[in-house]
Amino acid sequence: MTPEVPGSRLAASVIPTLFLRGLTEPGADRPAVLEAFLRDQGVDPIRIPLGGSLHLAVKYPDSSYSVRNRTKLLVAHHDRRPGSAGALDNGAACLQLAGLAGRLARREEPHDTVILFTDSEEASGAGAQGSFSVARALAGRIGALAGRIGALAGRAEDPPAVFVFDVTGRGTVPILSSTARDLLASRGLDEGNLAGRIGDLSTWAARAVRRASGTAPLRLPVPWSDELGFALGGIPAVTLTLLPRAEAEVFHASASRSRSGGADAPPGSFPRSMPATWALLHGPGDRPEVLEAESFDLMARILDAFGDLRIPRVRRIR
Repeated sequence: MTPEVPGSRLAASVIPTLFLRGLTEPGADRPAVLEAFLRDQGVDPIRIPLGGSLHLAVKYPDSSYSVRNRTKLLVAHHDRRPGSAGALDNGAACLQLAGLAGRLARREEPHDTVILFTDSEEASGAGAQGSFSVARALAGRIGALAGRIGALAGRAEDPPAVFVFDVTGRGTVPILSSTARDLLASRGLDEGNLAGRIGDLSTWAARAVRRASGTAPLRLPVPWSDELGFALGGIPAVTLTLLPRAEAEVFHASASRSRSGGADAPPGSFPRSMPATWALLHGPGDRPEVLEAESFDLMARILDAFGDLRIPRVRRIR
C-alpha cells in the first residue's frame, strides 16, 4: 500500500507499479486489476454490466452526500486499444482515480462524489461508447444503472456534474478540453443551454485546478474522450488531460493559429501536428515507462480538489 505524506492526506508521489504492471500486461483483465487496487485502498467497487460494457463504480454511504449539493461523477475509462499496453490511455488516470477513491473513503465529511471507471471509450462510434449507455441511464432512458447505484443519478431534474480524466500520466500542464463548446460554436449553438451547462462545468473544473496547482488550466481542443458519449446521451461533461509544458506551449500556439485561420482537423480528432505525448497513444509506445511520477503527484492534488468541490443544486422556479 502507498504510504502517507506526513502532515498531508495526499498519498506519496509514487506510481503504484505492482498494479500498473498488472493493468498493462498483454491480455490483462483490467477491471479485475482495478478491483484489486480499489480493495487495496479500502474500497469495494460495484460491477455494472450495461449495454455490452462492464463499468466499475465506487458509491459511498449516504452520509457522504449532502442534499444541498449536486453529485459529482468523476470518470476514467479502463479499456485500451489492441496492441497497446494502455499505460497513458488510460491506465494512469484509472490508478490516480482509484487512489482518490481510497482517500475519500477516509473522509468523515460529505464530499458528494461517485467514481466511475467506464468501458468501451475506445469503441468506434460515439453511440458505442460505454459512457453513452451510462448517460442514457442517468437521463432516465434506461433504469438499470440508477437502480443499482441510487445517488449516482442524482435527482431526476438534477443530473450529476460529470468530470472526465484521460491521459493524465505524463506532463504537468492541466488542460480542459474546449472541443465540445468549439463544436457547438461552429454550428451557431454557443449561446444555447447545452453550451452553457458545459461552460458551468468547465468553470468548476478550472476552480479545482487553480486550487491544486496555483495556476489556471489551458483550454484547448482535445481529442474526444468519454464526454462525447455523455453529451450525446443527454449529460454534459468536461474532460481534463495533462501535457508536458513544452508540448502544451507548442500545441497552444498551433491551436490559436488554427482557430484564426481555419481548423487544423475536425473537432475532436487528433490534429495533424499533434503533441508527442498523443503520438504515443493507441500503439506500442503507450507503455509504463513513459509515465512520470510528478504527474501522479499533481493529479493527486487536482483530484483531491475535485473531491472538495461543493456544487450547489439548481433551484428551479415552478
